[in-house]
Amino acid sequence: MNEKTMGAIPVSALERLEQSAVKLSLITFCLRHEELKAAPDAAEIHSIKSDLSRALQEVSANATACALSGGIPEKAKASPPAGAEPKRVQRKEIHKGTAYGVLRLRCPKCGDVFGRFLREPSASVTCRCGGEVQLDNLTRYEFTCPCCDFEAHGRTNLEDPEITVPCKCGNPVTMKWDRNKRMYHE
Repeated sequence: MNEKTMGAIPVSALERLEQSAVKLSLITFCLRHEELKAAPDAAEIHSIKSDLSRALQEVSANATACALSGGIPEKAKASPPAGAEPKRVQRKEIHKGTAYGVLRLRCPKCGDVFGRFLREPSASVTCRCGGEVQLDNLTRYEFTCPCCDFEAHGRTNLEDPEITVPCKCGNPVTMKWDRNKRMYHE
């Protein structure tokens, strides 16, 4: 056997199982000690003991599954080991002419400026007046609020030299159009 595996069970799995068994033993000892000292609620003790029993059965089942399969079962792989890189979140695919996220829009029908948050990509948004706002020609904006230091970004169809967007704290933040970056920022 090498230092990475002991039989068919990886050493890291054995270490986790051993740590869990030690923790369960300590908790059980403390419960027994407390029962002798004072008489806690019997229903509470029964509940804790049944939880410990279920946890011990799960540890035993994981050990058996490791021994039979030669690896860690899928349930036990839920948390990544320390020092491992986190999973990368896949970005949503945005089709041409659609947008999602934080939007600051001007309705072409009534001229009202309003904010909207879209969870899913959409090609258009309906204003309160019933006007349709197309999301095919949006530009980016980003700012850091001077009051709460919140960093915000979104998209807008506004074409003014300066735009004002309210931060989540309520503070209005004015941004200018940057021709070189093709976006609004402070």
